[in-house]
Amino acid sequence: MKYPVEILPKPGYRIIDCDLNEHYLIRFTDTNDINEIWDNETNTVNPKHICSPREQINDLSTSLLGVYKVAHIFLQFTPSGEEKYVIYCAPDEDVETPIYGGDFVTNDNRHYWSAPMSKLLNREFKYERDNLPLTAICMVKHTPMKWNFWHFSLRWKLHTGEFLEDIDNEKTRKKIAKKIGQAVRVTIAQFAIIQEPEHSLLPKGCYCKN
Repeated sequence: MKYPVEILPKPGYRIIDCDLNEHYLIRFTDTNDINEIWDNETNTVNPKHICSPREQINDLSTSLLGVYKVAHIFLQFTPSGEEKYVIYCAPDEDVETPIYGGDFVTNDNRHYWSAPMSKLLNREFKYERDNLPLTAICMVKHTPMKWNFWHFSLRWKLHTGEFLEDIDNEKTRKKIAKKIGQAVRVTIAQFAIIQEPEHSLLPKGCYCKN
């Protein structure tokens, strides 16, 4: 299998900073069992498949639908491939194409959820800490990785003005992350979908330097 080189960073690309409100983000799930992912009683995604409680909510990975397609959710990197490719990079980095079997394989035991950027960007997620009602604002940041130029991170601005990932005290950061994570899973589950939405390609001027 050939790697989809169209999703790699490459010379001439730049950080995406244009209006993305009409576009969608996608994230894979660890199962392809629709009955497990979708709760028919609530008619929503099962919150545990938005993201696992064990995951680092302070930097939640998604991808921008468009050049990055549903078919790409099945790409899974080997341990050695992760060391080489699942790391942040400059958008215009010239990346060596991953090799099937050595750097990556495919994992068919996956599905996905998708959500409109407009429902995530600057959205307030309410949580409690020490019985105090607080909010965390969702910031969506283009964070290219060597394996995927179209990688975006959901990050969280706290009521103090600082970002969750910038809290130095690990114990404090983890406590807050756990609280925010609970709110994120429940809230996103209300508007996420598990079918491919109608979406358009991003204009090249949004990600190309010239």
